Amino acid sequence: MAERLRLIESAERALAIGDVDSAGQAFERAAGMVHSQDVELGIVRTHMQAGQYRQALSFASHAAGAHPRAPAGTALYVWLLHIGGQTQAAQRYVQEGLQRHPGDPSLMAAQALMKSAQPAPAAAMMSTPLRAAPYAYGDAASSDAVFAGTAWLTAEVDGAALSASALVPAATLKGATRIWLRNGLGQTTQALLLPAAADSPTRQLCLAQPLPLPSGAPPRTATARLPFAGSPASTVEYAAAPGDADAPAWPVLRQGFFGHLPRDEGPRQLSMDWPAGPRGGPVFDGQGRLAGLAIAPSPGRVALLGTAGDKGTLSTSTDSSPATARGATLALDSLYEAGLRLALQVIVVR
Repeated sequence: MAERLRLIESAERALAIGDVDSAGQAFERAAGMVHSQDVELGIVRTHMQAGQYRQALSFASHAAGAHPRAPAGTALYVWLLHIGGQTQAAQRYVQEGLQRHPGDPSLMAAQALMKSAQPAPAAAMMSTPLRAAPYAYGDAASSDAVFAGTAWLTAEVDGAALSASALVPAATLKGATRIWLRNGLGQTTQALLLPAAADSPTRQLCLAQPLPLPSGAPPRTATARLPFAGSPASTVEYAAAPGDADAPAWPVLRQGFFGHLPRDEGPRQLSMDWPAGPRGGPVFDGQGRLAGLAIAPSPGRVALLGTAGDKGTLSTSTDSSPATARGATLALDSLYEAGLRLALQVIVVR
């Protein structure tokens, strides 16, 4: 048991510095000693910090089902379902969990998060072995830095594995003097704001350290014609933590529809259940192709700044969408897995 504890502590230290390979090996060795949920939840979080959402979700399902007397596994599984856009299933599982464990703090916290406009885990959801967020590693943000919104990691070269360029709504950076970007894996890097026209709706950032793009990203797949009005749209964005704290997090996938093309020169509307707060997440069509960036042109409105074929267009000409067969609908788990790398937390000092 002492060796098992040593391996778990070693794995957590490895995750804290982004060494997912060492963490996975230590957790697997511990799992070979005793079949326990705490080790299995560590394996789930290791998959998440490696950007492997589909594997994490599958293993979380096992951890929850194999240990029905331990509610933490259900809480983490419910949270992963919710942030990946599968909220109906998450609601069913959390209700079943609360029937077995009435008043359990982790399940109650997970249920409350699903009802929150800005679902940012805290307290009961943030202690190990549950820990419903990645560790932050890389460039450390200063103590006075706060969360400001979401940016989109853009591909500089078709087929590239890494990118040092990101786009963000200009309003997100208002008053910012220092900037950091962090993906859903916890990787954090400083960023430099590049010059732009005063009326530009977006700003480009140059990353001090390149961040990984989704694996197997094909050449540009955004077509010259954007999706028609009423077709499915999805976006991946970060929730604002309490007090706008600089806290590492997994992003949240939201689903909705593309609106009609506007008659004026503005960008087209997006029809989703948007909470109040900063925008900036990448927007995908039903085939998983990047359609553009979510912006807030005015209070209470959310619109798409598109990559092509729209009146509001982005300057970028490359794309890192997850691959799909032509006309095929991309599964939500694959879409979210791409979003873990493409959607970036924007952290600033003002």
